[in-house]
Amino acid sequence: AGGPAALYYFIERGTAPDVSDLWATIQSWLTQGQLAVTAITAPSGYSKALSMVAGFEGFSASAYPDADGYSIGYGHFITASDPYDSSSVIDESTAYALLTTDCQSAANCVADAVTVPLTDNQTAALISFTYNVGCRAFQGSTLLSKLNSGDYAGAAAQFPVWNKSQGQVV
Repeated sequence: AGGPAALYYFIERGTAPDVSDLWATIQSWLTQGQLAVTAITAPSGYSKALSMVAGFEGFSASAYPDADGYSIGYGHFITASDPYDSSSVIDESTAYALLTTDCQSAANCVADAVTVPLTDNQTAALISFTYNVGCRAFQGSTLLSKLNSGDYAGAAAQFPVWNKSQGQVV
């Protein structure tokens, strides 16, 4: 059960319980017309960013202190508008849904701010960066200025400048 969305989740997160079970499920979906395969392509920058951020952040079911507040799941920063607080606990599928929403916001910010062509890997790196520093910081960064002027090497050299949180190297 679950259809293509569940298949994407299995592949993206690598959580299929058993490859033979996954293959049987895929065959069932194909037979029932619930899934059509037209092409297999490499992950886009957005998909790579999801995997990258999830890997860097790791999963925490419980809220934990982070920067100027608390985070939960895959580094989702808890805000006043969230239904979570410092004592919250969530499951991994909820955490992945938060990650997807947060990465989409970061991806939108990158798409709106960058004016030069990017590879999927560059896009993924910028989405991951923006996920962590926030859209406003990205938009005002020297990194973005250098990138938009076509100075890719200068922009890449700016990443290490952003290695601190509250003055501490992370």
